[in-house]
Amino acid sequence: MIFTLILFSLASLYFAAGILLFIGTLRLRRGRNREPLRASVVVAVRDGRDTIGACLNALMAQSYPEERVEVIVVDDGSTDGTYDILKRYNELHRNLKIMRVQEGFGKITGKQRALAQGIRLAQGEIVLHTDADCAPPRRWIEEVVSYFEPEVGVVVGFALPSRLQGFFEPIRAADLLFLQTVAAGFVGWGRPLSGIGKNLAFRKAAYRQVGGFERMGLQLNEDMALIQKIRRETKWRTVVMQRRDACVRMQGTSSPRAFLLRRKRWLAAGFRSHPALFATLGFVFWTHVMLLVSLPFLSHLPALLVYYSYLVVACANFVLIAQGATMTRRYDLVLAFPMFQVFFWIYTTLLGFGLLSPGGRKMEWRGRTYG
Repeated sequence: MIFTLILFSLASLYFAAGILLFIGTLRLRRGRNREPLRASVVVAVRDGRDTIGACLNALMAQSYPEERVEVIVVDDGSTDGTYDILKRYNELHRNLKIMRVQEGFGKITGKQRALAQGIRLAQGEIVLHTDADCAPPRRWIEEVVSYFEPEVGVVVGFALPSRLQGFFEPIRAADLLFLQTVAAGFVGWGRPLSGIGKNLAFRKAAYRQVGGFERMGLQLNEDMALIQKIRRETKWRTVVMQRRDACVRMQGTSSPRAFLLRRKRWLAAGFRSHPALFATLGFVFWTHVMLLVSLPFLSHLPALLVYYSYLVVACANFVLIAQGATMTRRYDLVLAFPMFQVFFWIYTTLLGFGLLSPGGRKMEWRGRTYG
């Protein structure tokens, strides 16, 4: 009976937290800036031969005035011919700058080093960040800049797969939508804790104020670290974009193994980044562990309370998925909710225990291993 009461309490708190995050998303507002700020798009790429072309085509076709935009691509040690592609594009576009990553900047990840190097070269007041496997929509820069009111230092957006092929891609897309909606809910309550680097922008002044990526030390999620550092050490506000024109399209697919490795890195980064995020992730983990443990003993537990616990946890997740679909106009992802719910329950539990196991803190990332 004590076990059931604990499960009931955790599930009820989980549902309440989900509703609070949903309300947080309702507190977000549209951008109101009309000042034509100069923008720099910085892309770090490593072995992106298959996707960098579409990314650059999308960036060169933006609706924002060309004279106010520069695109900087930093090759982070590619060995697949990516830099040759960059050189061909560089010959065709005068507002494209390319470079290869250089050593230095202390003990940080390769991507931190590449981004820090690119941002040092940036001339724009606003720095936009996306990845080589992304194709931003035509009005992306225009939408991002519209959110930079005078007090805004960081703008976070959504990034979702454009094609849902096979069985796994809809689950992956729904999971990304869920996590980004949760992040948006925290922003709505004035507590920005995370964001996705595939669709992130910040004032260069705010970035400099906190010392940039090179002064953060090694970060498993540099975007999360930057958002939290700007909130903690400055007075700049963080806002969320919520229009379809601002949602970045992710190219390609992801294998289940690559998905789990990425989520493991994000989970580890979250646990070590901020007490509130540590508490949130721990709470989510233990709630799902309790749900899992209840299965073998279902016939010996008060069935009504157990079923209630499963139902309210699923309802909280559904509310956030549905709200994220409304914010991005990706209603197709709601259909993936049943598969997402089961998968989220399984991988949340497995990854949590994986991080607690010996050697669980070793991370693979872009062909490199970090302890």
